[in-house]
Amino acid sequence: MGKAALKRSGLLPETVACGREVFDAGCSLMSQHDLEKVMHDLAVETAAELEMIDIFSAIESLGINDEDVEAPAALMSTPVKRRNYTEEQDLMLLRQVALDMPFLERRGLIMDKWGSLAAVFAARMDFGRPDCKKACNRFSALL
Repeated sequence: MGKAALKRSGLLPETVACGREVFDAGCSLMSQHDLEKVMHDLAVETAAELEMIDIFSAIESLGINDEDVEAPAALMSTPVKRRNYTEEQDLMLLRQVALDMPFLERRGLIMDKWGSLAAVFAARMDFGRPDCKKACNRFSALL
């Protein structure tokens, strides 16, 4: 229920009383982090990543071949790390995050939203690691 509905039903008090130290502690915590800005920054980063995915898809559809381009020696000598996700699964995760935007949920509901996002992947047999924490961590690693 929203605040308006709670107020109409008489469940929301007009004022809430608390000790001064509690109020000061809450204000100092809120001033340390501007959550709206953090969430907006994450949304902007995600949009930029999705735009890059579209650009790479367009390049692939044009048939541009990068075999003639030589990679720097430093990149060639780097050992390939073990991956738990395929590129297709990463793209699926990014697209679903762009649709659901779980990082924009209110505090306390974020992991529930990640859980519903993970449930989408749990229905797919080819997608591993379908729990909320692992989906959230993988998305953070992709950023």
